[in-house]
Amino acid sequence: MPCDASSEALAEYQAILEEIQCIMQQNRSSSVIIGGDLNVDLHNKERKKRAFNILDSFMAENDLVCLSRTLGDSEAYTYQSDDGTKRSNIDTFLTHSKSAGDFSNLLIYNDEPLNLSDHSPIKVTWSPASSSVSEARTHHTVPSNPLRRPKVKWKELSKQMIKELYTEPLDVASEDILVSLADVMPDENLLDFVTARLQSALVQTSMNLPHTKGNGRGKGKTEWSPEVEECYQRHINMWKDWKRSGEDKNSPVGVLSADLKKAFRAKLRQARAACRNGLLSRIEEADEHNDKLFYTLVKEQGPGSDVHQLNLGGLTYSGPDIIQGWTRHFQDLATPTVSSPTQVLNPTHPENIDSLVIHHPQGLDHLFTSKELSQAISSLRPGKASGPDNISPEHLMYTGCTTRILILIMMNWMIHLKHIPLSLKDGLVIPLFKGGNKNPTDPGNYRGITLTPVLGKLLELLVKPKLSQHLQEHQIPDPLQFGFQRERSCTLTGKALDLVIEVYKSLNQPLYIAMLDAQKAFDTVWQDGLLSKIAVTRPPTVLLDTISEFYNSCSSKVFWKHEVGPSFPVLQGVRQGGVLSPMLYTLYINDLIKRLREYHLGCSVGNLYVGVIAFADDIALLSNEPMELQQMLNVTFHYTNEWKYKINPSKSAIIVLNQDLLNSDNSWQINGEPIAQVSSHKHLGIVRTDNLQYDYAADAITKGYRSFYALVGTSPLGARVVPHVAAKLWKTFCVPRMIFGCSSIPFSRAMLNRLDKAQIHLFKRILGLPTTSADEAVYLLTDVIQISLLVTKEKLLLLGQILCTDMDRIERRMLLHGICANTKSIQEWRNALQQLSLPPLDELVRNPPNYHLWKRMVQSAVIQVSEARQHNALTKKTSLSLWTRTPKPKAKDLYPGHISNPSLRSAITIRAQISCQVYLTQVRLAKIGKAPDDCCRLCMSACEDVEHLVATCPALAPVRQDLIQRVKANPNTKQFGPCFESTPALFKSKNQGENGTDTGVNADSF
Repeated sequence: MPCDASSEALAEYQAILEEIQCIMQQNRSSSVIIGGDLNVDLHNKERKKRAFNILDSFMAENDLVCLSRTLGDSEAYTYQSDDGTKRSNIDTFLTHSKSAGDFSNLLIYNDEPLNLSDHSPIKVTWSPASSSVSEARTHHTVPSNPLRRPKVKWKELSKQMIKELYTEPLDVASEDILVSLADVMPDENLLDFVTARLQSALVQTSMNLPHTKGNGRGKGKTEWSPEVEECYQRHINMWKDWKRSGEDKNSPVGVLSADLKKAFRAKLRQARAACRNGLLSRIEEADEHNDKLFYTLVKEQGPGSDVHQLNLGGLTYSGPDIIQGWTRHFQDLATPTVSSPTQVLNPTHPENIDSLVIHHPQGLDHLFTSKELSQAISSLRPGKASGPDNISPEHLMYTGCTTRILILIMMNWMIHLKHIPLSLKDGLVIPLFKGGNKNPTDPGNYRGITLTPVLGKLLELLVKPKLSQHLQEHQIPDPLQFGFQRERSCTLTGKALDLVIEVYKSLNQPLYIAMLDAQKAFDTVWQDGLLSKIAVTRPPTVLLDTISEFYNSCSSKVFWKHEVGPSFPVLQGVRQGGVLSPMLYTLYINDLIKRLREYHLGCSVGNLYVGVIAFADDIALLSNEPMELQQMLNVTFHYTNEWKYKINPSKSAIIVLNQDLLNSDNSWQINGEPIAQVSSHKHLGIVRTDNLQYDYAADAITKGYRSFYALVGTSPLGARVVPHVAAKLWKTFCVPRMIFGCSSIPFSRAMLNRLDKAQIHLFKRILGLPTTSADEAVYLLTDVIQISLLVTKEKLLLLGQILCTDMDRIERRMLLHGICANTKSIQEWRNALQQLSLPPLDELVRNPPNYHLWKRMVQSAVIQVSEARQHNALTKKTSLSLWTRTPKPKAKDLYPGHISNPSLRSAITIRAQISCQVYLTQVRLAKIGKAPDDCCRLCMSACEDVEHLVATCPALAPVRQDLIQRVKANPNTKQFGPCFESTPALFKSKNQGENGTDTGVNADSF
């Protein structure tokens, strides 16, 4: 670990910890023991170094403990300076807190006679406890059968091939179904039968197209090629022969078995390298703006999450039984904990729901039209996973006219008969890990995303615009509800909250913010209560009936590792992944905002009520009175209790601003449980604080490094990608994660400088550049842009979104209030506009630009400022003089397509160092005080700079001339550039004698 206290050393210290953390996350099931010289005395806090906080945060985040704290002597030391004046305990072991009890007898050998180091050896005894069956009961069941899900390779097919092999045969099958329906009165049984025939036809006809086998065993490893399989079979057969022979390993059969094993492992390594290089080449060739392809390739490169056991209710599910654990978990979520009344007994919601529904014969205009069906099909997103019926969106997108007529008839029958076949209400639940440092064996740390049948999604897409229009007529959702609405993003919600906070701060008034967390929000929605809320809006009869039918007798199964569990009924909740689910959930919680507004509880700015700011289930209550905030919490509790969902007090928090004006004895609670007042809390992905002391830069750097190491490995110096590909991965995948929400984060200038320094530090390591080289060299060699400029760009893009909103929107009105109060955000926007030479804020408010035009203006301004900074550096720093020549070198041309052998890594480093004039020639060594003079040690006649070493040194003329002759004789000379053919002066020395002997290469041509 670096021991210097400079900012560069601290950045490297944090980078090394990020590498260790990445290794730990990739091996979650393993025990962790970290031992070594950490250069920080964790045992004695009085000897704090600047790296103490970095290491302490790393330990807290990963639940690590220092064994010298728990087992060591407080007076002991492991390091002593040569003069004996300085002592510290900086050599230690770290391990998980849950494993600390497995260690004992920590010893420090201060008097070891053979130890010549100024550090003392340290030893600890590790006795890992073996888990017993009595500690955790293991659940055993019969394993489920793999689910066959063959997948059509739609992307590899031409439109003509799809038409001939799928669309036209499907139309023939659909016509047969239509003929059988002639003069038949529709009923529920017939609808079920027709739906089943259509689903079967969609799947069976698509099997004429190229598709995967879908044998339930997964994709397998791409490196297991036929050649690898052949080598493996030869090895395993010889190994069996050796075992049957009973001879030792030195026998001919044993030796041959060992040789075949080595051959197999060598072939496997070659196949893995080929797959890796092929993948990285595809990433390199992918267009930087082709997000879909690029992110697909990146996901192939990144590590996958895996879990081999679940701990649920005192039982441990592992191996083939894990599917039963998942089923039990999601079945519990889908089952109400208490019985719910069938009707809502509330004055606001009458018992007779039918009296609130508009009964007219046409309903949803009675019939869906072919135009509406085409629009719904076109809104399906290709590439999405198929539902339980294994029908993907492409199955419907490539249907012909006859099939669409059949689908339209079926959809209208469902509306008319108030019946949706059960096959369209089934779902596959996919557990997705929430990430972070959560326990992967706890099913509560997973989000269940439900894959529903595409035909069911199509019906939801047909209903959605009609439901949306009906709710908008009743002013649903509330203007203070930002979730699941077009052009109202998470960052926009956060900025609206920021503007309210800043206005109150400018007025020097106290502000209390309660950030509430709804417990399993989507999964626990009371379905009867949801229907009653729809009924209160007096919808057409068929609209309510259709939505009710969607949640009548629906069921789900868990899909895990190509196996499917048993079916279970879904008795509560709206499905995560359903088309109507976001809109229905917004409706379900909308009345809470309305109720608080009617009671006049919460903050107001002028005549604008801002007491609640909600993004789906993330709710922030704002008040400038502590007692009023408690009243808001009481109203919230009564509402959630009435509608049968819960607020989790342990995950909720209250932040108080302008603390010096407030009485610190306040306390708050909900349902009798206290809600903690904290100094910082994460809300909408952004850490909110009661002051400006939080280190946002450290979080951003951690996210960026962690994402990068997950893609290219944990050692940038040994990365398998060339610098410009690494830069592309960094720009398109890592930087967006770093600056997520930056438009609402109060980055100081020092924090922005740290972000830029972290980026420079990373790429100097990749390029092999010393820390003393010019920072601008990184931008020239990689084409990355300063992160501080990207943060400025994001802030201005958010400003453009606010300017383009309607005048009555809360964001726009709070912007005007912020301008009057000249808040911090307004000052940041004014400075950013001035920095990028864009129109001033007052002019933009008077004449708001079109957002797409504004986006292009901001992007162009950022590029211009970045290029201006580089040009300024070129004129001031002599080490970058190479880049001032015409034509200017391109960064990508300095590197090969991919690293095929280790020597190219050294070549990249040398090229980067020469281009920045930090290659260690005598001139360079003399400049940095590492040599007495700059004279060439070979010829002793001139200064040894790069040009002298490569082109003009007489002592190297024979070596140089031999190399040039071999290059000229190479049939692939063109790969070295046109200079060998079109620039004969290159081979003529300015010191050429009368005998024609070359003593050097023309340095000017070089």
